[in-house]
Amino acid sequence: MWQPFHQVPVFESGDYRLYESRAIVRYFAEKYKDAGPSILGSTLEEKALVNQWVDTEAHQFNDFAFAPWSMEYLMSWRLKRPLDEALVAPLYEKLGYFLDVAEKQLSKTKYLAGNFFSLADLNIAPSLLRVSVLQPELINDRKNVRAWFESITSRPAFKKMLEADKGWRFPYGPFTNEEAQKLRTS
Repeated sequence: MWQPFHQVPVFESGDYRLYESRAIVRYFAEKYKDAGPSILGSTLEEKALVNQWVDTEAHQFNDFAFAPWSMEYLMSWRLKRPLDEALVAPLYEKLGYFLDVAEKQLSKTKYLAGNFFSLADLNIAPSLLRVSVLQPELINDRKNVRAWFESITSRPAFKKMLEADKGWRFPYGPFTNEEAQKLRTS
């Protein structure tokens, strides 16, 4: 498969190729929109709110949820050096602000873009798995975020995704949940 930045994921079907996870998920959401409830929203306003939260996830959440794991937890494990909490603290502070905004929204609606499960929820929940191990208080200290996260991770499709990725030990990469927690305390 071809990807100009030499990263994953890539979707390929015949001669059609698509890269970037958000583009791939949008493609499938649009392609199968009549197969069940829409995760893109039904009205123009719902679709706009979904897009707003998807963009917010991309710009205000993703780097702050993923970078601490990739930059510090994984690198300290690979280099066999102590974890530098000071390096990840500013990222967790920004992630905390995002979660404060989500907490406020989730006090009004069941899901981020409204009272329906959407692409925004789908994009955020997997990255929050890492946060739930590495900095669980960021989720647990926010009752609406915690309830929302628990409702998403208890969905049958989410459990199926975790089961499929078991060999890769998703979401923790090369180490288990217990090993990830040890990194925090060593």
